[in-house]
Amino acid sequence: MRMEGSCNYCGQIINVEANTQTEADEKATMECECGKAKLAQKRNRNISEAKELILSLFPDANEDAPVIVSLHRMVDEIGSGRYSGVSVQLDGCTTCKISRTVKGNIKVTRTDRQQQSYETVE
Repeated sequence: MRMEGSCNYCGQIINVEANTQTEADEKATMECECGKAKLAQKRNRNISEAKELILSLFPDANEDAPVIVSLHRMVDEIGSGRYSGVSVQLDGCTTCKISRTVKGNIKVTRTDRQQQSYETVE
């Protein structure tokens, strides 16, 4: 249904499709052209893209797998500015690092360490 939502930052009223007033205000904020709303829009885009990166870097994991859910929560924390970065050892040889860049983007890095060992035979 069409509702009037107001930007959480400047209060501008925007007509949006929503089911609740809270949803209408959030959608209005994501459509508003004020400076603070633009920053919030960029932050939400970065968070969404980082979550997509995690799914592409770990294609064998189900989206509902506990490790993916945890990594997505970490992206939310970094995206909100609570943390600047985190590194998680997923198993004996796989690490995922999530960090905020100087430009405010979110960087996701997967590192797979492979160790090969050989022994001579007499």
